[in-house]
Amino acid sequence: QNVDAMVQGQFNTGSIRHDVVIGAGFQSQTSEYSNSTGWNEGYSLGTGNLYSSSLLTNAEVGIGEDLYRQSRTTQAALYASDTVQFTSRFSALLGLRYTQFRENVYDPSSAVSSQYSANPVTPTVALMFKTDPYSTIYASYVESLEQGGSSSNTNVNYPATYGPLRSKQYEVGFKTDHKKWGADVALFRVDQGYDYTNSENVYVQDGTKRYTGVDASGWLALTNEWRVLGGVMWLDAKAVDIDDPSIEGKRVYGAPRFTATGRIEYNPSYLRPLTLAFGGKYVGSMAVDAANTQFVPSYVTYDVSGKYETRIAGKDVTFRAGINNLFNRRYWTTAWGYYVAPSPTRTAVASATMQF
Repeated sequence: QNVDAMVQGQFNTGSIRHDVVIGAGFQSQTSEYSNSTGWNEGYSLGTGNLYSSSLLTNAEVGIGEDLYRQSRTTQAALYASDTVQFTSRFSALLGLRYTQFRENVYDPSSAVSSQYSANPVTPTVALMFKTDPYSTIYASYVESLEQGGSSSNTNVNYPATYGPLRSKQYEVGFKTDHKKWGADVALFRVDQGYDYTNSENVYVQDGTKRYTGVDASGWLALTNEWRVLGGVMWLDAKAVDIDDPSIEGKRVYGAPRFTATGRIEYNPSYLRPLTLAFGGKYVGSMAVDAANTQFVPSYVTYDVSGKYETRIAGKDVTFRAGINNLFNRRYWTTAWGYYVAPSPTRTAVASATMQF
């Protein structure tokens, strides 16, 4: 459930223009867990080979029965921001957000097992300077509140749930957008609370995961029909201020050190509503766990897509279709710091969007 209301306005103080936003919001989220044997302990399906199909069955399998409310989280917020235009080139964004965070965690009997609350005020500050009509250099600092993590049913301290985390982001960058080309480059650092499974199989919330990196992207119109786009990101993601020496300084799980994307688009002059594209993505190796005892290797995938824009009954309509993982590349992905999952197979997708 999410409700948000805001008021926007403009006014001047002398030669300085203000674009102001004031608002309030409320959101709630309820999580349900299963109290079944399958969810709490798991079912044995036997053994098999990932690379050789085999049917593993157990007639007792059942997950989803005996659901109970495991947690309820609410966030009520008041926020305000002011985009201040000092000159035609120099502006600043100043914002504050007050959040009233509440979380109740319940056991299967519906009794409250733990409670968390926080009332932080988080700022947003950005300075922007237009070096020319097409380009902007900027610096920003943003704080935000994030919901804490929860242990899984494979952890020995399941179903432990932790309180909210505050994240901080610092960024400086440059953006330019011309008629036939554009480019962005940014240097950033993001500090977030770290939640992971330690060597004792206990899910903990301890220290900071620090992402420091460089992100660059650009596009170029080769002709009036052909356009190329690409981007690269280098990321140094490490655990800092961790009490556990086996985790301190290690790479954050699930974070590739290097990623790169590229795409070429064709928009034929004889049929402008149609755009065809072919693209690829490289993702570097990733740590599976917080202690970096295992890694999944890098991989490359490709995709093709197309879109067609038209009008139906006086409304703008866009049809899209594509094939992801075109060559059916097999690879591993990782998340949550304790498991790997096989890649999605070749997938065909299609959609239609109508603007009212």
